[in-house]
Amino acid sequence: MRPGLQISYTKKFKTVGETEAQDLKTVFEDFMPKTAFEKQSVFESAISSPDLVDWTPPGEVWQSFEIGGNTHEIRMGSLSDPAMRQMIRRLQILVLFYIEGGVLLLPPGEDDDEEDLKRWTVFLL
Repeated sequence: MRPGLQISYTKKFKTVGETEAQDLKTVFEDFMPKTAFEKQSVFESAISSPDLVDWTPPGEVWQSFEIGGNTHEIRMGSLSDPAMRQMIRRLQILVLFYIEGGVLLLPPGEDDDEEDLKRWTVFLL
């Protein structure tokens, strides 16, 4: 779950009066981790690493179930776990895209209060 942002266009919007094209990279910097803005080659190298073959999401298995011959797991973990915190920082941009009125749980650049993080339990399917 590593985001990689690529912005491309064939033609840039020409300024009309006071209306000009917005720099999308600057907009997304407030909502995505720094790794999302790395070069394409760095991103591709990271997601094609052989280490990812045995990767499992952070947290412990809370429940597992089978549907149509496929086993699914619900994992549970605390935001005080650095691996879970990293996962949430990478996934939370989806909240803004798909949930009207949604907000970031862990805004980038803000210090994490360890006591505050301990009270959050995260479930991943």
